[in-house]
Amino acid sequence: MLRYLPAIIIAGFFAELAGLVWLGSRMGILAVLGLTALGFLVGGLLIRRSGTTIFQAMSRGRLDQKTFSNTTAGSLLDGVAGVLFIIPGVITDVVAAALLLPFVRKWLADFFEIRIAGNFSVHRSGPIIEAEATEIQEPSKSISKPSAEA
Repeated sequence: MLRYLPAIIIAGFFAELAGLVWLGSRMGILAVLGLTALGFLVGGLLIRRSGTTIFQAMSRGRLDQKTFSNTTAGSLLDGVAGVLFIIPGVITDVVAAALLLPFVRKWLADFFEIRIAGNFSVHRSGPIIEAEATEIQEPSKSISKPSAEA
């Protein structure tokens, strides 16, 4: 898959360009430029909102893991949608708009929670023993040459 990544990126670039040309032939160049400028504005606002939401969630103090996870996942999707809106093109705008739909967000959150999150909690069994440790450093051994007194 990684071997074909440059070809996929170039094909995506040409698909975006073809989409803009198609849209320009249907709506006119000024409308396409206006939609592109609107995409920049919406994308910038989404990125700004997602960043402030994440920082507010972190500064609120102690939140339970599920609330923090839902807040950050939604903000991350907002940020990705914002970046996709900033990239000029029809396909990225459609994908970005889809990322803002509630059922798509729920589906993606469930998908990543099942496949990536896993269970990272520590399970302890048995007694907990407190201890202190001190590092002992061995004295350095120097190699000396044997004397030539024989």
